[in-house]
Amino acid sequence: MNTNEILRPEPVHAVPDTGPYHRGGWLVALLSLLVTLVAVATASLVWRHHSAFVWIPVLVFGLPAFRGWWCVWKAWRDRSPLPRSHSVLAGTLGFDLSCTSCGVAATTFFLHDKVPVGGVTRLMVFFENYASRQRLVQVRILRHPGLGLAEKTKLRLHLSAGQAAVYELPLRAAPDLAPGHHLLPVVIQVNRPNGRGVRLPGARRHLGNLRRFRYAAPFEVTPLPATPEHAADTISSPLPSPAFLTLASVDEPYPRLEVLQKIIADAGER
Repeated sequence: MNTNEILRPEPVHAVPDTGPYHRGGWLVALLSLLVTLVAVATASLVWRHHSAFVWIPVLVFGLPAFRGWWCVWKAWRDRSPLPRSHSVLAGTLGFDLSCTSCGVAATTFFLHDKVPVGGVTRLMVFFENYASRQRLVQVRILRHPGLGLAEKTKLRLHLSAGQAAVYELPLRAAPDLAPGHHLLPVVIQVNRPNGRGVRLPGARRHLGNLRRFRYAAPFEVTPLPATPEHAADTISSPLPSPAFLTLASVDEPYPRLEVLQKIIADAGER
């Protein structure tokens, strides 16, 4: 499934963006100070020898310094109240997270990761936006004919500030797929369509930052069907539709863990 349509998790939560649009803080202030000193020193040197060209260092160094100080001032001036993150992935579900991309944590795996020939499994892709502004997530699921993916699947998913969600993609192991261990590559990249924002209170700290996530979700195919007497019916039965579901939103007091319980119940026993 390839679509340019932006998918929003159900139910939709229209949480407004808060926090500074640009990055501020002590690091930007330090860089702005260094560039300001370089601009002053360079302009003074050029003025002594070639005063007609003094505008060059002003443009090259002065404008970036001015923009840096402007971002610092805007971030310092911002006093927007910030909602508290539920920290579902790292806290409630206990996923071992080490990095985010633009403030979004992500992980993916199969439910179940052991599937019989002709059986159905589900690719689960979890997201949580730890930032105070919305994010746009681009997901690429690479082709795997053995799972019915004849071409690369591209998705565009929307996450509101502080929102946690899961994308569920049912897949069927082809009858001719060789038993054994297999991998499904998944690439996740996050964009900031409406500014940077800040990390929400309650979100996990000290996470590294990646430009994109690259996963290889493992699964195992077993040679025996789950129910031999109904193997033909299982292979011919239609797959459930993909779903993009909200797990938590900052405008609700508690995470929606019943969503995961329903997914696990629908997936059945291993």
